[in-house]
Amino acid sequence: MLIDKIENAIKETSVSRYVETRQKILSNAVMSANFPDLGLYSIYVIGSVKEHTSGISSDIDLILYYNGSKESMKLIKLWFEAWSESVLKSDKYTEEISGLDNLFDLHFITDIDIEKKTSYAVMINALHNRAKLIKTIL
Repeated sequence: MLIDKIENAIKETSVSRYVETRQKILSNAVMSANFPDLGLYSIYVIGSVKEHTSGISSDIDLILYYNGSKESMKLIKLWFEAWSESVLKSDKYTEEISGLDNLFDLHFITDIDIEKKTSYAVMINALHNRAKLIKTIL
């Protein structure tokens, strides 16, 4: 069973590399975003990046708490689409990211969603499978 141990060590190293790459990209995208201009209040990560189980074709699932305006939603989508395009067209991440058309999977929530605990808003304060706060201006 030494072979099993070696194979598991290789898998763990690969998975952590995929997670680490996505966390770095997410951090750079979020920290450079102008929250007030975009109408953003908070960004949370969910899914494989939060759970540290990302693979080479994993996207980054985000919950975006914003002001609810159509203009803000459009600006936020454009912001993350631009980040996604720049990363996916770059040669820098070819060993860590493959098979994606869009790096970010965006889930929008508003005050109404939080108040009614609808949609992805239930994950904000959940006991299990809680969304991880990345940045907030509240």
